[in-house]
Amino acid sequence: MLMNRQKGQSVVELAFVLPLIFMLLLNMIYGGFVFADYLQYNTAVREAAREIAVQSDTDKRTRLVNMVNSSNSANKYYKPLTNLYNPEFNANVEEANNSTDIGSVTVTVKLTRDDNIAIPFLPKKLNLQCTMPIEPEQSSAGNT
Repeated sequence: MLMNRQKGQSVVELAFVLPLIFMLLLNMIYGGFVFADYLQYNTAVREAAREIAVQSDTDKRTRLVNMVNSSNSANKYYKPLTNLYNPEFNANVEEANNSTDIGSVTVTVKLTRDDNIAIPFLPKKLNLQCTMPIEPEQSSAGNT
């Protein structure tokens, strides 16, 4: 009789612990998806800054900056796994002040999480930024 009660006790303990283990496992998997999105946005900021920085044509650089600053235009740089965060990209070019100074490109993304999503371990706001120097124009004088 004593043996049957011990078997029942282990089933009850398993019934209490199994949902906690299952929730922990799902949170770990979902956290991995969110981290993958974070890496996607980080790469997107770096790729956008690099693409703008290597442009030798000022008009093309301005078009790229306007494209990144417009809504939904930075989609060519990232493909998130989840849609938890709403990205807001911003690109800014600082031109050189004098002949010895070089300009720089700064691309930022502000990620804001929707308040309707109740995931306690995710931050509500994230900011990512990448600054790259503008590549100097290659002179073709030495090629002739």
